[in-house]
Amino acid sequence: MHKKEQRTEAITLITQLIDTMKSQESATLLTILTESSHQLAENKEAIQYVLPRVCNAIAREMLTDNTIVSDEAMALYFKLKQLSSRSAYKIGNPGFL
Repeated sequence: MHKKEQRTEAITLITQLIDTMKSQESATLLTILTESSHQLAENKEAIQYVLPRVCNAIAREMLTDNTIVSDEAMALYFKLKQLSSRSAYKIGNPGFL
């Protein structure tokens, strides 16, 4: 998978996550997801920096006691995490995550 395909897939997954999580009261996470989507769209080198940040933010949010995460959001998170790992590995920096 090329960087352009990775970016496109990442943006798609983030957009789906935003739609999935809009019903939940997580303004911080929605803001991070929206900003990240814009960064990925604007900068083709951003994927290796943006995806780990997004994955960490989602994980942090999911670990909060009062957060209810749907199964769909969990599935999207794991797809995004997998894409993030592939991206870091591809640039020769698997330890980055």
